[in-house]
Amino acid sequence: MRACVVRGKVLRLIYSRIQPFHAAYSRFLGRNTVRSRFMSLRRSSTGSQRDGRGFQALPGSEVRKESLFARYRRILCANSNYIIHFGNALILLAINQTDMLYLRGFTVCATVCGIAFNLLQPKPLYAPAGWGVFFIMCHAYQISILARERRKITLLPDQEEVYEKAFMPFGFTPRQFLDIIETTGSRCGVFIEGEDIQSRGNPMDELHYVLKGNVAIINRHGDEISRVSPGKGAWLGEFYAPTLPKDYWEKAHPLPITFKCMSDTCRTMAVCRKQLYHTLDSNPRLSTAAARAEIDDLWGKMHNTMPQRRNQIYKGMLRMASVDGKIDPSELELLRIFRTRHGISQNLHDDIVAEMGFSVQDFNTPEFKPSDTSSESSPKP
Repeated sequence: MRACVVRGKVLRLIYSRIQPFHAAYSRFLGRNTVRSRFMSLRRSSTGSQRDGRGFQALPGSEVRKESLFARYRRILCANSNYIIHFGNALILLAINQTDMLYLRGFTVCATVCGIAFNLLQPKPLYAPAGWGVFFIMCHAYQISILARERRKITLLPDQEEVYEKAFMPFGFTPRQFLDIIETTGSRCGVFIEGEDIQSRGNPMDELHYVLKGNVAIINRHGDEISRVSPGKGAWLGEFYAPTLPKDYWEKAHPLPITFKCMSDTCRTMAVCRKQLYHTLDSNPRLSTAAARAEIDDLWGKMHNTMPQRRNQIYKGMLRMASVDGKIDPSELELLRIFRTRHGISQNLHDDIVAEMGFSVQDFNTPEFKPSDTSSESSPKP
């Protein structure tokens, strides 16, 4: 007890000799006793021999060191402006990125800097920091989707061929293509010459993509409208129609035409139309890519139809010229002019003549008469 009294007297003597801290000492005496104040100074010591008010600690007294967290916080608080500048520099990098994954990654780093700046203020700003955490969660979700789409996958040979021809040029990623294939229950089919791939009147449940061979489109009268081959325009039907009515899938839709294999073998990949439409329509990026694919498919069909249309016109001209039982030299000359003007090759001309049942060797002879041929092979008007 006596030691405590002596210690208090020593403190009073020291404090009375320090003129700059006289006012603080007066407030100190009005609040608490000398002993309790001295003990609080010992508890709040930060490792140096002086506390925050400059009071000298007694010799031999134990002083607690500053914690590592407090030290780093003090350093960061003093340099918080540099943190926000660094975050703004990351934002500048983000907005100049063309790759969405890099853009979101830089944005996340910039948001972390903004959160740190808000929490290092003298009075921490928790509300802006909370919004920053929410933004990071949103970016993290989108980053996970992008990373999943870019993950390496393995495709079967037929799937790889379909992806390279009908999906990759229009912005579909391999992961998106694989999801479409799995959702629509795709299957591959092989057909022989003369076999119907899809017959008129059957439900339009599947959509085929031609991988090999030529497929004829036949109308309800049995006439060939055009042919579909691998490449542009190889979908046997509409790939994507964004303007379908809402109740379209609630009704039955029979196929109005027939798709028939016209090669030795035809190979196709079929997908479910309904599942394909819903999968593409559920994602804006997929629907945009699908619209580009549909435009390219329609252009391919138109491009492929023009030569076939010319061939059909030429075949009709041959039938019209032979309706009277003979083809005179003037009609042969008109056929030759049409063939030359529209680029119908000699081989194609011979095939059409043979298909109509004419003799290729005797076709160019004067006063050629198709009626001389057999009745089974003679052309019908």
